[in-house]
Amino acid sequence: MTTENTVVSTLHIRPNIPEFCSAFGKKENVKVESGQCRMSKETWRAQAESCTEQPERIHAIWKEGAHAKGFRIRGKTYMDDKVKIQAANPLFELVWLDMFHSKRENLFHVSRNPKSFVQRALSKYGEEIPQLFVINILLPGSPEISITQYFALRKEVAEEMDRNPNEAMKLWKRFLEGDDAFRNSRFKMIPEIQEGPWLVKKSVGGNPSLIAKALQVSWFRGTKYLEAVVDVSSDRIAKHITSLCRRHATSLVVDIGFVIEGTDEFELPESLLACVRYNRPNCEDALPLE
Repeated sequence: MTTENTVVSTLHIRPNIPEFCSAFGKKENVKVESGQCRMSKETWRAQAESCTEQPERIHAIWKEGAHAKGFRIRGKTYMDDKVKIQAANPLFELVWLDMFHSKRENLFHVSRNPKSFVQRALSKYGEEIPQLFVINILLPGSPEISITQYFALRKEVAEEMDRNPNEAMKLWKRFLEGDDAFRNSRFKMIPEIQEGPWLVKKSVGGNPSLIAKALQVSWFRGTKYLEAVVDVSSDRIAKHITSLCRRHATSLVVDIGFVIEGTDEFELPESLLACVRYNRPNCEDALPLE
């Protein structure tokens, strides 16, 4: 990966990491073939962090991670009794987050850009990487920025999907293979403001919502990834709330859960698809993307 125009002292780099990829920096865990690294048995997040560079000020935004148990999702009998349950571990784990600014047209389909985590991971591991779900949120403002989070299908989930998938895993397969209309009808977000001004908490709320009911969502699929681009500027009210959040961003701690909505007993109980925590982000830290 390129490190041009980057001050090395500000990078988030594991100590004594060799030039090739390694899980936790241990050479014995990785085999190199044809210029690419073999996946080890460690979690993908551990491998991603041990071979990818990022300014510490950006890494600090997302490294803590959200707590899945803070989200409530539809239980098995929800269609009858409206009872929700506490979420367990999500199907996907957060492995990386990029924050970019650029011309608007460059911020769509970030996954194909050489600077994106997807392309860096593919160049290191090839198609041995797990299925990635990429959620790219475009925030209006000056400049417009992209907060792109990358989630990897957990190893144990991938194994279970091959052997005995549950309702949520089956629904994910339909979601992955489905058309944009189906995805937009099911893609749901649950926001939780953990810390921040009262006005922001009141404006954002905490109720689950189908994203595409209010915002334009574009979908892009490529090698080993599905990317959702959520354009916040497409709705006047959402744009206003985002402007408020940007003004107070450095005092905000926000957890966001993503769910594929289950609409009948054969799709329930829901499982949390992915979750992320934004820890006092500063939009001025966004890196250029060309």
